[in-house]
Amino acid sequence: MHRAVLILAAAITLPSFPTSQPHAVGCGAGGGFRFAPNADVIYSYSVDADTVTVQMLVVARAQPGWRGFDGSPNGIPASPYWSDRERFGGGGTIDTTWIVYDRRENGVYLGSRTIPFEGRDNVLLLDRIDGVGGGPVASGTA
Repeated sequence: MHRAVLILAAAITLPSFPTSQPHAVGCGAGGGFRFAPNADVIYSYSVDADTVTVQMLVVARAQPGWRGFDGSPNGIPASPYWSDRERFGGGGTIDTTWIVYDRRENGVYLGSRTIPFEGRDNVLLLDRIDGVGGGPVASGTA
């Protein structure tokens, strides 16, 4: 839980911060982890020279009892990143849905659509990731 709080704090308060480690310009990564019993986090960051920038952080919530990352190990389609590396950054999957950073739209690519961020926002709260009551819906950005 401490790792989740640290990443959330970094994404909200420090959209970019210097790093003491040398990195190749233009690299980055993404991933995800369980945040709470019914919520997972997906993130993406980039590294340019000596600065790490959190591009996106998505907190995806579902109904109690939802399994999230433990749910669907098979049937995950190829990441959109592999089809368009200029457009898409890092991210991860929740069940069989890819959630990645969309550089062109400055937002979160979710399956087949992009939810754009407003201004300098880079955090998205996503409800109904489990599909109960309809498809995923954006509840807010920060």
